[in-house]
Amino acid sequence: MSASQPGLGPVHIYVCHHAAGIAFEDDVFRPIQVGRALASTTLPMRGDDTGDNISSKNREYCELTALYWAWKNDPDAAWIGFMHYRRFLDFACTGLKTDQFGCIPLPDMTPQTLKQMGLNAATVRKTIENTPDACAILPEKWSVRNVGFTSFYQHYVEADYHFAHDLALTRSVIADLYPDDLPAFDTVMAADEATSPTSLSSGGICLTPIARGSLPFCQKWNAKPI
Repeated sequence: MSASQPGLGPVHIYVCHHAAGIAFEDDVFRPIQVGRALASTTLPMRGDDTGDNISSKNREYCELTALYWAWKNDPDAAWIGFMHYRRFLDFACTGLKTDQFGCIPLPDMTPQTLKQMGLNAATVRKTIENTPDACAILPEKWSVRNVGFTSFYQHYVEADYHFAHDLALTRSVIADLYPDDLPAFDTVMAADEATSPTSLSSGGICLTPIARGSLPFCQKWNAKPI
């Protein structure tokens, strides 16, 4: 039986996995194997290759194949979120010290870690219920200046394995298909501060949003990404 409390509705946070490792599940946290259509090993959890999916495009879209899967296959969630097997929000608001990446580095994921960081259905639901007017829960702000950059554009194009051409192509697609959104894209690229993960990993900006299911996470995707 679901532990969902009256009025709030289902809250689902999909935790993306691509390899064997520690996974946990309750009424809120839902592990999902990304890129299962391409994987040589099937992990003991739900996959992103059922129903309407783009699992076979995981090499191009990474964790977004899980986002697409949830959009198409979990329409009843009142709140929906995405995290990574080693990147979680600190729902307990522990106040632990963050590093230059805005992260709380922890050595391992254990049952004690889950309890310490509030990674359970009851704490997540209480967090949402305590902020009834919120439309999203995001990590604390973090600036790329902490790691020597002046803008998100510079942070991207000068990072290892990133290419300026890809970002230019992204901008051209937005300009062509969604011109009204282009000023917002340019504003973000020129900025130096945004939300960052308060999580287990010491990495850059991560896909860790939680938002009301009615928000348009994917409304501007075509029927199938190209």
